[in-house]
Amino acid sequence: MLDERGTKWVIAMLEEIEREIAGLYGAFADRLPEMAAFWTHLQQDEQRHAGWVADLTPMAETGQLQAEERHASPEVYQGFSEYLYDETHRARKHPLTTARFVERSYLEKHLMEIFATDTGELRRLMQTLITDTERHAQVIETALKELEKTTG
Repeated sequence: MLDERGTKWVIAMLEEIEREIAGLYGAFADRLPEMAAFWTHLQQDEQRHAGWVADLTPMAETGQLQAEERHASPEVYQGFSEYLYDETHRARKHPLTTARFVERSYLEKHLMEIFATDTGELRRLMQTLITDTERHAQVIETALKELEKTTG
């Protein structure tokens, strides 16, 4: 398990990733005005997620929360951050395809495993994040199916 400094670093990286996902969805709202409400809703959820993750910092400072060392790879966070940057600024795929990948990513799917501490508060927060991520994946998948119907 990581010490306070390492755990705070993981929290900061997760918070930054959530903010970058929010930025990506905001860029999609600008690119696809006909879907702006859809993307703005997801963007607001991701901004809220970033705040929730940031709220974990005091638990790390008091030793109530520790991150697993195997989830502290700077390369994983940096690689995902670079992907988000590229898709935000130089989209190569349809935004719905990108969003589906983001919501199914390693970091999003393994939230419960990142922290070793098992407090009720942490479990509730992680479950809420996971539920939101699953909901995002479902609405994105539905939107992709609708797009496929209209584009053949």
